[in-house]
Amino acid sequence: MPPVARTVGETIDALIAEGAGGITSQRKLARRLAELDQREKVSSWERSIKRWRRGESTPSPASIMLLCEAFDVPRSRFPASDRPSLRMVLRRQEALEAELSELRLVVEAGFRFLGLQVVPGSPQAGPKVVRTHPRLRAADD
Repeated sequence: MPPVARTVGETIDALIAEGAGGITSQRKLARRLAELDQREKVSSWERSIKRWRRGESTPSPASIMLLCEAFDVPRSRFPASDRPSLRMVLRRQEALEAELSELRLVVEAGFRFLGLQVVPGSPQAGPKVVRTHPRLRAADD
């Protein structure tokens, strides 16, 4: 297997030069991508391929997968820098969990301010909100 190229453009050029997947030109690649992805026209794919080859942009992960399918090559043929790393995905997940935790604290503080509390309920009904302030509880009686 040839070495992995440094950019997506170099990879595309190398795969076209190899004739991978029967694709020997940019036009054939654009046609094949349009067949695989019915949402985009051949002309749109041609513009994208030109930008990728010149290094003006990088394809999305979905486009990379379509390129792999079109050329009939494994994902490892494309540069690692164009793939989201597991570390990056885990960092994003941790950031989202931290935001969710902060949001929960804000909601709980708001409930406390209003004299309310969320308590576990029955499995069928789910959690319920109860009044915690003595004056509010007296209003329920």
